[in-house]
Amino acid sequence: MPAISAATTCPAVDVYHATRGRSSAGRRHRPVGRGPWSLRGGRLGRLILGFAISLTAVGCAAASGNDAAGTNHPTSGPAASAPDPAGHGTGSSQHTPIRVLASTDVYAAIARQIGGDAITVTAILDRPDADPHSFEATPRTALEVSQAALMIVNGGGYDDFTTHLLAVANPKPEVIDAVEVSGLDAAGSDVNSADFNEHVFYDLPAMAALGTRIAERLARIDPSAAGTFSRNAAAFTTALDGLQSRATAISATQPHVKAVVTEPVADYLLTAAGITDVTPHGFAQAIENETDPSVKDTAAVESLLASGSVRLLVYNVQTTGPVTDRVKAAAIAAGVPVVGVSETLPAGVPDYPSMIGAVLAAIDHALTTV
Repeated sequence: MPAISAATTCPAVDVYHATRGRSSAGRRHRPVGRGPWSLRGGRLGRLILGFAISLTAVGCAAASGNDAAGTNHPTSGPAASAPDPAGHGTGSSQHTPIRVLASTDVYAAIARQIGGDAITVTAILDRPDADPHSFEATPRTALEVSQAALMIVNGGGYDDFTTHLLAVANPKPEVIDAVEVSGLDAAGSDVNSADFNEHVFYDLPAMAALGTRIAERLARIDPSAAGTFSRNAAAFTTALDGLQSRATAISATQPHVKAVVTEPVADYLLTAAGITDVTPHGFAQAIENETDPSVKDTAAVESLLASGSVRLLVYNVQTTGPVTDRVKAAAIAAGVPVVGVSETLPAGVPDYPSMIGAVLAAIDHALTTV
């Protein structure tokens, strides 16, 4: 269950979490916007409209300064006599930290590196097993959106639940869309196409641009901390430049590497490392759409792994099931190294550069020791 940020003075709200069926491929996507508890037209949509609009005016959670885990975050100075519930800056260092909400903990971690102590940040999806594609919001999530000054989303159809939450939010936060910032949707790829890879958080230049954009938006909310935000963004970009150099080094020392993926989650990073994804298109698309790949596509993947032409299997640890397990077993049997990737921060990983660094280290180890 996603973390809930609400002060103890907030009214109790029942949380509904749907149980979904699963195909033999793993998770089965239940599109947001369908069913009685969906956001569009169902009971949950009406609950969000009434609950979010009526309670956000109260700003009950802001009075205690609690975050999603119930931890108190003191302000940097004496509290103002009438603090802004969303933590909008006043030009003074003595005000409530800016409230930032992110669709996943990957974006929350990036925001935290840029904003530091000047912000409090909450991730809607903050578990290693969370599934952005099939998450369904609750009224409490809608309240979190209305209480935020800034919201960071992936966009590109990845976290569509945020679109519906923002539509009913009152007031609405400023929004940063990572796909739009990346420019990848304008680089010959149609964001609405099934072929567009929306996992832009594995694209290092895109995330560097995102860090800069976050700094700019935070500075607009709190001009007094603009210098800090800018310096933090520059340090973040430097860290990503180092990761880009590591990817380039893999490409130089291990040229012409071919890989099979269970989902194209990390394909942007693979490309940076000079690794070509040769997975049959139908197989990866079926897994991502939470349907069963065809027998032909599954057999083609197993044949690639057995052929000796593929040196790596990149395995999404958050989309598993009998088919992906079978492919993983085929890779191990053929002596092909398996590198796991995820769509949220793995347990124990403190920040975004560490997450990407661990993947690059795993790739380098797989290619140099086998």
